[in-house]
Amino acid sequence: MEDNTIPQGMKPFNLERALSGDPVVMRNGEKVIAIYYLKEAESEQKIIAIREDGRYAFLFDGGKYYTESQSNLDLFMAAQEVTIWKNVYGVSNSDYWIGETDFKSEKDAINYANNGSAYIKTIPVTFTV
Repeated sequence: MEDNTIPQGMKPFNLERALSGDPVVMRNGEKVIAIYYLKEAESEQKIIAIREDGRYAFLFDGGKYYTESQSNLDLFMAAQEVTIWKNVYGVSNSDYWIGETDFKSEKDAINYANNGSAYIKTIPVTFTV
């Protein structure tokens, strides 16, 4: 019986995203440094994953090492941490609000905020996608 459980902090493997450079990990958490797809190969294992230590694994479509069971070598998309920057504004000691605009850098957020007198500070907001 096939086990489709996805380890915490990982997402289902997506070959297109992996080939475009999005981070990939194995079920055991080991990072994959390169992915290749051998479209013309006769073998059913057309994906090659190069591991951090230089070893490699041949995998089936979908990033599976075995077709019928799970393996520590199964591929997943790694969760990515994203940080955006928000400006905090206020008009008194008890009335604060966070601006609606998201900024990719602290510098951009501060430059934008300097246009308003109610600006207090810029804060990072980090989350996993």
